[in-house]
Amino acid sequence: MRQQVRSAIIVLILVATCALPLQAQQESVSVLRVLDGETLKIDRNGQKELIKLIGLDVPKSKMHSKAERDAIQSRQDFPSMTSMGIEAMQFLKRLVKSGDTVAIEFDVVTRDKEGMLLGYIYLPDGRMLNQEMLRAGYAYLAISTPNVKYQERLLQARAEAWKKGRGVWKKKTTPQSLR
Repeated sequence: MRQQVRSAIIVLILVATCALPLQAQQESVSVLRVLDGETLKIDRNGQKELIKLIGLDVPKSKMHSKAERDAIQSRQDFPSMTSMGIEAMQFLKRLVKSGDTVAIEFDVVTRDKEGMLLGYIYLPDGRMLNQEMLRAGYAYLAISTPNVKYQERLLQARAEAWKKGRGVWKKKTTPQSLR
């Protein structure tokens, strides 16, 4: 009997210990400002940090080589691509404002090569910001292993935007650049 009680206690401790990392992966932060259609400046435990939304490739809002590559790949002209980048940033600003408290969740890799945080952001109403940007058509899907925790969810949001011709998919007749 004593051995069974000890075994049960050990199992409970192991289960509780395994659950801790899942809970610790999500934390509340304060939004300082929206920088572009996929990047926020946040206050995280008193430190200012930049966080990029995992799974998104948003058209750039300024003319540079990335905007040029996006325009060529999507077969759209430069002004169309950069205006979509501006629209994406405006949409993001409508969803999240300076001073808002949001939850961030990390995946396997928490920072990119420049040191920027990579995460999933949850609005106060529980919606995932990454998913909302794709669903509205303001971003291409950019799955980057090993950060694939919500790959299916993001794929479905992108498919919905494409099917309904939203945002970057407005003028698409075929899914040629389903990145």
